[in-house]
Order: sequence, then C-alpha cells, then structure tokens
Amino acid sequence: FSAKLDIETNQRAFWHVVSETNFYNDALHLTEKIFKPIVSYRPFILASYAGNLKYFRSYGFKTFSEFIDESYDDIEDPLQRMTAIGHTMQKICRLSLEELQEMLVEMEPVLEHNYQLFNSTEFVDQCWNELVNNIKDVVSPTTTVPRTFRDPNITQF
Repeated sequence: FSAKLDIETNQRAFWHVVSETNFYNDALHLTEKIFKPIVSYRPFILASYAGNLKYFRSYGFKTFSEFIDESYDDIEDPLQRMTAIGHTMQKICRLSLEELQEMLVEMEPVLEHNYQLFNSTEFVDQCWNELVNNIKDVVSPTTTVPRTFRDPNITQF
C-alpha cells in the first residue's frame, strides 16, 4: 500500500516532507517514499538519517539547495536535525502564494531532471547492479539463485 501513489493528490501539495524509514539509525538507505514527490514533479525535504540527502545525490539526482538550506543533512544529532528541518519548513510556509509559484517555475529544471533520471534505464540498471552487489555481500558464492531474475543466465553470484 505504501508504494501506491495518487499523483493528482500529491500535486496539491507544493512541498513534500519525506519521512524516510531511518531517521535515528545510522544507515544510508532510501525507500519508495523519496520517489513519490519525484514522479509528482514536486520538491521535497528529506527527513532521514544524516547524509541521506548526499547519498540521494550520489545517484545523480538533484536537490533544492538553490531554494532552501539543506545543511540539515549534515547534522548528526537527530533532535538538532529535526529542528533544522522544522526551521526550513517554517521559512517555506512564510512565503506568499506568488513567491511559491515563482519558486516552482524556477525549480522546473531540477524537477524535470529528477523525473527523467528516475524513469531512465540507467537508473534502473544502477539499482539492479546495487541489488546484485548487495546480494553478493550476503549470499555465499555457492548459493544457487532462482532463474527468475532479470538475466536468465545468472544462476550463481
């Protein structure tokens, strides 16, 4: 259910606060939550463990540092990080409707870039390779893998 998305409803919000699974745990990990605003062409603030915004950018995605202070991503202390996120949200909420509309127009290149990257075969391949490497890290070299994976020629890792 969490992966379902009503884009029309999502587009009613100007800015999304993405509350990722790991906020307190020391883990660089992204879930489907971060991609909901991307497929809806909406900006977001990533409420997650420190460094996850940087990790997100490592995939080639762009963020909104031109428009908001994203230094919250560098804050290790969870309470201080959430406080910084709250301050960023307050600044956004103080903007007029006209300022928000202008900001959304200025963000169009970032929103389009992220949407196109998310839907690209390069990103799918990157995710697939990461999955395979993660499985390799967990599974012993002699473990047989079902042939239902993407490449029917892969039987072992």
